[in-house]
Amino acid sequence: MDISQLLHPSNPEEGKTISVVIPEGTDDFYGKKANELQENISLDGDKIKGKSKYVKGYAGFSSKEAEQEGNYLAIKVDDNTTTFELSDPKSKGSGTIDDGFLVVRITDKTQTITLKAKDKNTRVLTLTDLELEEESA
Repeated sequence: MDISQLLHPSNPEEGKTISVVIPEGTDDFYGKKANELQENISLDGDKIKGKSKYVKGYAGFSSKEAEQEGNYLAIKVDDNTTTFELSDPKSKGSGTIDDGFLVVRITDKTQTITLKAKDKNTRVLTLTDLELEEESA
């Protein structure tokens, strides 16, 4: 293929990105509403900002008791996105996004969320600007 075809603005693949939407407060994510998990979440380019609340007893997220407490982030993604990878210095996680939304447990603000679409597009979301609420007594 001629390289000019790849760079031509009429090429439908050019500029395509994975769409990420911040959910509304009443949206349900495995038994918790978005406003129970987070507040004032926004997306500035690929930086997620706002506050991840500290949640206890989130059995809908995982059957493992150790994963039912902590900070979580809920986002919606377009249905072209099929996989995600969550990484940080302590752990890695990955999976398939089947239902158009993703909830991840945040253990460290240095984590990134890599979204990979069927068409091979990739988007990496950073959490360094995300406030992690601490456990209250």
